Amino acid sequence: IRNARDFGSPYVISETGTYNTESDWVHHPKNKTEEGFEECRKVISDLAQTSYDHGAVFLLETYVNNVVGSVEETVRMFAQVDHPGLGLLMDPTNYFEAHNIDRMDQVLNQVFD
Repeated sequence: IRNARDFGSPYVISETGTYNTESDWVHHPKNKTEEGFEECRKVISDLAQTSYDHGAVFLLETYVNNVVGSVEETVRMFAQVDHPGLGLLMDPTNYFEAHNIDRMDQVLNQVFD
């Protein structure tokens, strides 16, 4: 983050990750707990401030099996971390997996509303 501009971009991107230690792509029950969300919120808040302090923007990328993986969780995170050093990398495909792929149109409409 401190050197982002030296590499020619003011943006640094990361997903929130999962508490699953076996795979970055697999859900873990703690991902959907208040404790998990709050821990993630604190880290993202710190990243947003550090980014801002260094003339960069931290872009949060959501993923369905991560701590922030739904439209509702994304809206909640941005409401709680309302900071100019935080932005969103929007990849609509990251909101889908087997449990909601049959509702793609509904979810996409929700994403872009």
